[in-house]
Amino acid sequence: MKFGSLVNNIFSNQSTNVDYDIAILLPKILGDSMMSVHALKCYPEFFIGAKVLIVTESVYKNLFMIIFNDHAVKSYSEISGVVSVGKIIDFRGDEVSKSIKSYFYGADQYAFDFGEELSIAVVKNTKTYLTKFSDINAQFDQEDMRHQHAWFMDAILVSKALGMPLRYPSQDVKHYRSSDNTVPAIKTILCFPCGSNSLKHYPVENWLLIIQALINAGFNVSVFLGDTEKEHQAAFSVFAPTFLNTPLENIVRHYFNGETLVVANDCGPLHVAALFGVKVVGIFGPTNEKVWFPYQYGQAVRGLNSEWPTTDEVLNVINHCTDM
Repeated sequence: MKFGSLVNNIFSNQSTNVDYDIAILLPKILGDSMMSVHALKCYPEFFIGAKVLIVTESVYKNLFMIIFNDHAVKSYSEISGVVSVGKIIDFRGDEVSKSIKSYFYGADQYAFDFGEELSIAVVKNTKTYLTKFSDINAQFDQEDMRHQHAWFMDAILVSKALGMPLRYPSQDVKHYRSSDNTVPAIKTILCFPCGSNSLKHYPVENWLLIIQALINAGFNVSVFLGDTEKEHQAAFSVFAPTFLNTPLENIVRHYFNGETLVVANDCGPLHVAALFGVKVVGIFGPTNEKVWFPYQYGQAVRGLNSEWPTTDEVLNVINHCTDM
């Protein structure tokens, strides 16, 4: 899912004497960055004709070059010298982004303020104006869970920066389709037993049982691990091809298609797959799927009382997605 063409350019009245109309500073963690991207997707028209600079971690630069294919993408380490910018949206909000912003001039800055009460900090001419999240949430139907999702906080920031009404993502989910406009049958399942901490790691022994069941059902299964799962590579390799630290841009290019299902812990690859229209099954336990699961892009499975789901519960959800 690439950012591209709609009609209006909200920067049409801005001066052309800037290097970039807007600079977007993405978070350090990939999953958080993808939440920011989902928020930006609520406002696709602002990319049309605008000079946009995306700043991200060097390890994710090539991935975001695919996502933001018509715009400049740089790593934080590549920013040097003076850069003129119309606006800055700072999703990162730490010492790194503070340092990077010292290279930008002429910009209104929009960032989070995580003080005693969560708020959006809008900085103009050294003055800070705060908008409380609680005041914004009160405007929405409290039974509609969308405004409690993690991307929604980022969407508030984007709406403030662009001076546009707050939006939900489009209801139109762009899953892969065949040339005859049908949804292809799932043949390949990519498993990501990854996670940035222990709260996001579904037990390895459960993963192994699930992978064995999927292979027995006739699916082509591949496993992708990060550094935190390196010690389990041998165990996974017994059952399926297992890869360590594969760049996500390579997975996007070579594995993502309409015949693929991604099964993953609450991790960055889950959100990347969802963005590209791949069906996903997210496995959640202590973390809340109502907050962190990619909105509208598949199914989440979670045990009772914030416990991990059983292998049967996970397989039942996969069965629903694949007609296994």
